[in-house]
Amino acid sequence: MISLSLSALIFLCYIVMMVKMVSVIRSGMFPPILCDQINDNASLAYEDSSSWTGSSWRMIGALTRLYERDMIEIPPIVVMIPSADGDIMPGLRRRHAEYGDMTLPFSQAHGEFVAEKLHPYVKNRFRVKDGPENVSAIGSSLGGQASLQLVLRYPETFGGVACMSPCFQVGTIASVMANVVNGGFDTNSTGENLRDLSVILSKASNLYSSKEKLRNNHKSLHSKTIYIDNGGDRDESKVPFFDVMDHFTMNDKWWNPGYFWLDTQLQPTIDAVRWALDRGGVEYWYEKFPGARHNERAWAQRIHSPLLTLYGKTRQP
Repeated sequence: MISLSLSALIFLCYIVMMVKMVSVIRSGMFPPILCDQINDNASLAYEDSSSWTGSSWRMIGALTRLYERDMIEIPPIVVMIPSADGDIMPGLRRRHAEYGDMTLPFSQAHGEFVAEKLHPYVKNRFRVKDGPENVSAIGSSLGGQASLQLVLRYPETFGGVACMSPCFQVGTIASVMANVVNGGFDTNSTGENLRDLSVILSKASNLYSSKEKLRNNHKSLHSKTIYIDNGGDRDESKVPFFDVMDHFTMNDKWWNPGYFWLDTQLQPTIDAVRWALDRGGVEYWYEKFPGARHNERAWAQRIHSPLLTLYGKTRQP
């Protein structure tokens, strides 16, 4: 048995597409995708009625449609990781600490649990494809940051990441910069690598000549599949203060906070990560959804984009 000391529950959702999937189930192996989310219920990824907002990512429906339309070869095994409940201390949510910045002990412990306990548990019990090219993490909000940290900390395990409306913090941005400059690095030495920012920036300009070598280095972000998106304001498209459709929910709460300001507020840190990736010549996929809110209903409307990027027959970019 594995310890669930960092999460209240681990729910394994084994996605099977009924009759159409029988031949694949009998003969194939499945890539796993680990969903790391800043929400209170693991079922938010597939079941509207159990989500605290009354909306979910509707991932099962998305994977079903993509498979039926021959846009993905084999639907992945989805491992859903709910965030922890409760407070570490008054005013400090445990989930915020677990999905916190790169240098925080709680976020380090969370990443260690996912990579060194949960992932081996899945490998030992399901017929999954091994290797970082077959394993991805996907998360929203702070869960997007936690997912990117898994790729940074455990590049030998995770080869793909999707960050929807991510909340990137300073240490995570710094780790991305260090990685693209050094072509993979020891997370314990991040501070040492970043003491002289001018040296890092001067090194970055010399990366293009060695891109092919970096693509073959599993520790480098050049070798990873990276998807980032967000909503928020853009030009004339503004996030509405109130969206009545957010409140036609599948539970009895009739309450789905739209966080109308949050994706716009998070834009500068997303731009910082993109700048670091661009500076280092790292290929990635970025999509902007003008006017989109920061909630499950908005993410459900575009969940197909990260899934196609990670597992589509023609991967992006």
